[in-house]
Amino acid sequence: ELELRHQRQWERLSTSRDKDLLSFQETKSVASRCEQDLEVVIGWQREATSRLDAVEVGRRELTEAIQGATAASQVAVEGLSGRLQELAEQHATEIASESASLKALLVEETACFRSSFDERLAAETAEVNAEMRQAVRRADIAASA
Repeated sequence: ELELRHQRQWERLSTSRDKDLLSFQETKSVASRCEQDLEVVIGWQREATSRLDAVEVGRRELTEAIQGATAASQVAVEGLSGRLQELAEQHATEIASESASLKALLVEETACFRSSFDERLAAETAEVNAEMRQAVRRADIAASA
């Protein structure tokens, strides 16, 4: 009977050992898969870090390019502003010169018109005066007769 107990106990222990061995093998297999998955995740993380680094480098380069373009456009705007100021001053000078020329021409034309008008007026006045003298003479002749 003792031997039978030992035999049963041995069988229980053997069965328990077999279950424990199966459980250990499953746990080892799960751990192995987890290690593989972890290696894949670490690879993804490295790749993502690499991409983020590349994005950061691109961002810095883009920022520098934008700053350069901004500086260049500011220089261009300042240059254009200076040129526009020069053109405005040149245009104002040309307008002033043209205005002076037109004023001189107007003064000259006015003087010519006045001279012509004065000549016509003098001629017409002389004509009217002559007609009035004749009319006065005729009236004197008519009155004396």
